[in-house]
Amino acid sequence: MATLNILIRNKYFQAYLILVIMLIFAKVFHYIIKNYLKKITERTKGEIDNTVIRIITKPLYLLIIFVGVFFALRSLSFFDKYISWINNIFFVLFVLLTSFLLSRILSLFVAKWLRVQKRFEKTP
Repeated sequence: MATLNILIRNKYFQAYLILVIMLIFAKVFHYIIKNYLKKITERTKGEIDNTVIRIITKPLYLLIIFVGVFFALRSLSFFDKYISWINNIFFVLFVLLTSFLLSRILSLFVAKWLRVQKRFEKTP
């Protein structure tokens, strides 16, 4: 029991545990989207929901892993002097990843809207 207590208080073990838990969470998230949410969207008539699920799966999976790495690094006292760098790097990665995700979703909706608008356009 004492060795388990020592192991739990070890900062490196805590960082490893955080990373493993977030990787498991990312895998479970990916599994749920691939096996359940994708099947639900396949039953609908529209194609846009299938495309949105396909678009968001990988970036959200990566985002969960980035969050795990971020919290794992923050839990280590070794990186205390670099914490502002870590915060800035992960902020930039978070913004880039969410911007990429949002731009792909918005481009999908804009393309769909343009197709609808073109259908109602009168040709001379």
